[in-house]
Amino acid sequence: MKPRFSASDVASLLGRNPYRTKNESLLKVLTSMPKFKSVILGLKETMGVKNDREIVAEASPSALRAMWKSVDQAVGATSDAQVEKAITAFKQEHVRQVVQETLEGKRVPGCAALEEVVARVIAGQTTIENEMPTLCVRPDVKMVIESTQEHQVLASEIQKRRGTKLEDKAENDHAAATGIEVTGRNTFVDFECDSYRLIGYLDGMQGEKVVETKNRKRFWTVPPAYDFVQLRCYMFMKGKKDGMLLENFPGRGPRTTEVPWDDEQWADIHEGLCSLARTIANITEEDAQDLARNVFSTMKT
Repeated sequence: MKPRFSASDVASLLGRNPYRTKNESLLKVLTSMPKFKSVILGLKETMGVKNDREIVAEASPSALRAMWKSVDQAVGATSDAQVEKAITAFKQEHVRQVVQETLEGKRVPGCAALEEVVARVIAGQTTIENEMPTLCVRPDVKMVIESTQEHQVLASEIQKRRGTKLEDKAENDHAAATGIEVTGRNTFVDFECDSYRLIGYLDGMQGEKVVETKNRKRFWTVPPAYDFVQLRCYMFMKGKKDGMLLENFPGRGPRTTEVPWDDEQWADIHEGLCSLARTIANITEEDAQDLARNVFSTMKT
């Protein structure tokens, strides 16, 4: 089976995305291959690791309500600071929820301070109401909760879901401003060559131009290089010579960057993926286990 690369992961697979490691994306590729799937998932279960989707699915109703409240606040933000404020509000509320649930016996205490207070609550020496204000602002308690995978994943979901909600609006606004409709939104595209299969979901087309939409939570002086890698993958799969990166920022007007086809740029991406495919062909089950163990060990629970 040929390895299957997602357009959104290509930059990290080639070591060009500073926010996602190559190993994380490579593990995703290997997990989709029958040869390695059972080995990797078995190790995942043994190590008690959960992916982002599982974390969200298992979150408490109160945590999800807090998350969606912050998503709505972030969607309506008119400045970078307001987006950050919405995310910070969720983080503070989630810390409060975790502390309360711990004192109520619904969670295992994550630090000595919580263990000590839980013991005193059980002994009748104090009450949850008395302890909550102090515990929620204690640096050691906050640090433990904020370092958990649950806290980090739910906080990151706010920006992801904000982007999803704003995507249609951004493309509608751009269509209205240019007089050209953005069609074929969120369309699955793929391409198969001798070495690998490339897949992804296209944000849209404006005439013969491929559109990639990004809703930023803060202003970037220049677009990140990894977004151009993703856009070029879609341009290749669609066989189009013109692309456009459409960026939206809170409190600012949109920015569009025209991206013409470049044979050399694509050849560089393609050769990188072919080289990676050759590497994958020589990976053993033991190699896959080592990679998975390395990635899973960095995921906080």
